[in-house]
Amino acid sequence: MPWMPDLGNRNAERGFTLIELLIVITVIGIIMAFGVPKYQGVREQYRLESSAQAVMAELKYAKQLSMDRRKSIYVLLTAERVSLFESVSSPGVAVESYGFDMGVVFKPDDADNLWLPEIRLGSGETLGHGLFYDHRGFVSQSGTIWLEAGSGRRVGIQIEKKTGHLFMVWP
Repeated sequence: MPWMPDLGNRNAERGFTLIELLIVITVIGIIMAFGVPKYQGVREQYRLESSAQAVMAELKYAKQLSMDRRKSIYVLLTAERVSLFESVSSPGVAVESYGFDMGVVFKPDDADNLWLPEIRLGSGETLGHGLFYDHRGFVSQSGTIWLEAGSGRRVGIQIEKKTGHLFMVWP
């Protein structure tokens, strides 16, 4: 007769002990303790970079639009968005507008952003801070625009003085 395994013993050995389950839960907890903060930092950096890329795209678009339409295009920054306008005397609807990612802000009163002048309506109402590209595509101001996340991490969009080239800079 062929050999047959003892099914009674096999059923008794199935499953995990309480100690084994506690060890697995502890290991998962340790991995999570190190992984979650790292993930949050990466997510914040992604949001900063994404918002900086959006500002760079708007600046490039403003330059191109100013040359195509042969008129000045204004780039306005507020705490939570970047917008393009054809005229600031009666701004009406923005040509284009992009809101920053969650937790990312532009602080006009930050010492590093003071080089950006306030853009005001004729009535004196402040629209935001910014610059403009003239009909030839030349930028009115040069410097670094700084965006900040809730944790204090920052990213800058540097506008070169003569060429108007844009670079992303990390402090």
